Amino acid sequence: MAERATTGQLLRDLLRCLPQRHPGNRPELLARAAGPGRIRGTAIEAWGAACSDPTRSGPILARHLRAARHLHSWERRLVAAGLYALVRHHALLAAVLATAEPLPLWLGWLVVQGLPVEQAGEHHDAPFARIEHLGEVAAELLESSDPAQAVALAGSFDPRFAELLLGTLGNRAASFLAASNVRAPLVLRVNRGRTDRARVLDHLGRLGVTGHPSPLAPDGVVVDQRFDAHASPLYRRGQIEVQDEGSQILTELVAVEPGMRVVDACAGAGGKTLAMAAQMGGKGKILAYDVRKGALAQLRKRAARAGVADLIETRVVDATAPLPPMRAERVLVDAPCTGTGTLRRQPELRWRLRPDWVDACSHLQLDLLSRASALVAPGGWLVYLTCSVLRQEDEQVVDAFLAAHPGFCTLPASEVLGSARARELGANRCLRVAPHTHGTDGFYGAVLQRRD
Repeated sequence: MAERATTGQLLRDLLRCLPQRHPGNRPELLARAAGPGRIRGTAIEAWGAACSDPTRSGPILARHLRAARHLHSWERRLVAAGLYALVRHHALLAAVLATAEPLPLWLGWLVVQGLPVEQAGEHHDAPFARIEHLGEVAAELLESSDPAQAVALAGSFDPRFAELLLGTLGNRAASFLAASNVRAPLVLRVNRGRTDRARVLDHLGRLGVTGHPSPLAPDGVVVDQRFDAHASPLYRRGQIEVQDEGSQILTELVAVEPGMRVVDACAGAGGKTLAMAAQMGGKGKILAYDVRKGALAQLRKRAARAGVADLIETRVVDATAPLPPMRAERVLVDAPCTGTGTLRRQPELRWRLRPDWVDACSHLQLDLLSRASALVAPGGWLVYLTCSVLRQEDEQVVDAFLAAHPGFCTLPASEVLGSARARELGANRCLRVAPHTHGTDGFYGAVLQRRD
């Protein structure tokens, strides 16, 4: 249920969203990044390209960083950290510095990291001294704003989208923003058909990589340091997949059992498809549908590596035509959405978040849910998932579907998961996990049962 924002508490909590100083940034390195040269030049060029095409800013930034082979590894890491920090905080820094020009924004971020103000002033005349008192200046700016404007400023959001976020989260919007502004951990899902969590942790230890069991997902491992999982023997042998802990948890709502027929109506590259296959004990069938041929080709490769290719059948479907006629005990609709729950992994998404995009997603989601419902066998389950934290894409879509399909009813998530597991995850009618509540990406899940 939406929560009303209390202005005073909200503004106090939004101050936790200020850009943070990263340990290890030495003054001499920051000085080199501030002056004319390859570090600053790469950062400004990439930032300018991203700003010129905000809807594609993520791929643009990634492409520029991959192409920056002329930089040393530490220089590339500094540029990457700075660019994504600017994505998260550009609105606030621009307000503090009274300019949106790329150079002062870059220098302003370096001042946050410890660059002396006088050195920043050698390259631009922006009021960098205000950043030394960022907390006080930000408090003044936020206090002079209404709640939606304050959230927009602290989160670098469109103010209209900030209204939607407040409508769902209320005062918790500040906690969500703060949790979404940190780098997401690397989480692995152990393929229980090939190994177990203890063996994976032991193997990582022998590689000199530290990790620990994920607190909520039974097959999850959180890696505590930089680790190229896709280059590891564990991955090549199909023993692990990279999958956020929240995504792993959400597959529990499907509650697959050996021998079942399952449809994954929006399978994509198959992260949740593979997780379900690992739970089926080598028996049953998962029909993986998607409109993207390339994504399903990737799923087939991953399924072969994981040893579950015999369980998974892929099929490219038309975006508007009816789905192939059949009946299944479980039908999963992991619907395309705005991805607001993944901001800590994709900070550039905030540049695309507009009410019209939210509306377009919700209409698509309802259409997909309605089309997929025809595949559910009597007594079977239609499981609806998103990686959004917005009511417009979650509860409101489910409510609209139920109003139009009286043959379905809500099966409480607490009943699906069992009382103990539901209490652990805070689930009741639905299951919702988020960065500020569970330390995972943000996901929503609901189970709808076809009446006998």
